Amino acid sequence: MKLRNFLSRIGFVILAVGDLIFAYAVTGTLLAIPVTAVLLLIGMAVSFFLSLMTLQARPLSQCRSVDANRLTRNFNTIKQKLQNNGKRCPHIKLYISNSLSRNAFSLGNRIILTKGMMQENDMVLQAVLIHELGHTLHYDSYFSCILQFNIICFTGLFLLSEFGVLLFIGVLLFFVFCIAFGGFAAITITGLFTKIVRGFCNLFLKLAIMLHHFFAAFLFRQQEYAADALTVPLGCSTAMKYFLEDLEQSEPVQLNFTEQLLSDHPNNYARIAKLEQAEADQTTQIM
Repeated sequence: MKLRNFLSRIGFVILAVGDLIFAYAVTGTLLAIPVTAVLLLIGMAVSFFLSLMTLQARPLSQCRSVDANRLTRNFNTIKQKLQNNGKRCPHIKLYISNSLSRNAFSLGNRIILTKGMMQENDMVLQAVLIHELGHTLHYDSYFSCILQFNIICFTGLFLLSEFGVLLFIGVLLFFVFCIAFGGFAAITITGLFTKIVRGFCNLFLKLAIMLHHFFAAFLFRQQEYAADALTVPLGCSTAMKYFLEDLEQSEPVQLNFTEQLLSDHPNNYARIAKLEQAEADQTTQIM
């Protein structure tokens, strides 16, 4: 549990600082640090905005009063539960999406529930809200954005470096082979060599991106477990387990082994097992 919380809360800070140091190391100028910081902030803001637009999410002031009042009432109940557990609830903006699927999302300090989710009873609604609040408390959405930004930066820098290295080596080999074998042979050998090197570079880049996807998916699954765990001390873990089991039975998703490794959400039954373990741990601590 502590490891998951560390990865969720501190991981995005480590990634952000790493990006700033990396930008300075590559450019050699301190100006790269504020520029990179601004780009990170803009990237996160754009990502959140596009997500809200894609989800067609509307703030409660623009939603049906019945749904808005019900969501507000349940969220106020959660805030009270947090206070009773000695935790402070951050300022949260609530949205409702037009989607009929049963889902919810956390984007920074925004929590979005779909119309389909609003059909659930109040206990399930509170459990899902707590789960999304867990993502907010752990800064998961920021972590996810910066993690994606890292692979984009790595890919761009790698391709730029590959071009520079191939150009330098290609020109150097061309002159060497010209002296040794003549112009036509130099062109042929240099072209063959650069193709081989480019092939290895492309293979390395694909493997690096694949490993990044596996690593990111693993971290995202840990975030889900950590967000689920918040429902235990707030007394909504039973409702969360009920919702996950109902979701698994009514909307089953069959994934092969590779898809499971790349999935950013764990299997629902695995999440239920983790919740039961967290409940048992809490009972042991109380006793």
